[in-house]
Amino acid sequence: MLDIFPDNWWPLIKSAALPIAIIATWLFIYFFARKGLNALQARSAIAPPVISLLRILLRWALFILVVFLLLSAFDVLEAAWAAFLAILAMVAIGFVAVWSVLSNAFCTLLILIYQPFQIGDTISIPSDSIKGKVIDLNLMFTTLSEQDGVIIQVPNNQFFQKAIQRIPGKAKRDLYEQLKQPDRFDGSPQE
Repeated sequence: MLDIFPDNWWPLIKSAALPIAIIATWLFIYFFARKGLNALQARSAIAPPVISLLRILLRWALFILVVFLLLSAFDVLEAAWAAFLAILAMVAIGFVAVWSVLSNAFCTLLILIYQPFQIGDTISIPSDSIKGKVIDLNLMFTTLSEQDGVIIQVPNNQFFQKAIQRIPGKAKRDLYEQLKQPDRFDGSPQE
């Protein structure tokens, strides 16, 4: 029966058998793991979003494992590891480079939602000896005006890392009004 294949096909058949076996094993494991997760969900009080997250994690973990096994089967793993580590390093460097900007932007959103202070309030950060009236708030900084007219720009993430003291200013305004007409250096609304 093995005589039906020409002699020059055997290397091709041998090299195709391992990847086919890897993919078949992956499908077998994935199928039974999904059945197990479905049975776990039916028998327990685990929330559907948790099971959904487990399915996604299972799918990606098995997919990544299969990719690396296939790359190993074709002797490409060393080059793939080098490329993967280079990409991972670039992502890490990029994340570190924009971390401060992202942190400040996210903290601005939290300041606008939770309103620990508003434009017009006087706030201080005792640990840094900073005190001033809040005159502006943007994506990166909260601008304070000291009594002697000195302007200080405090990164917004500092308000979530240190204790602040607040002396309320004039009547509370809603978010739209704060963003539309913030107080300026002289305390008068911007035109």
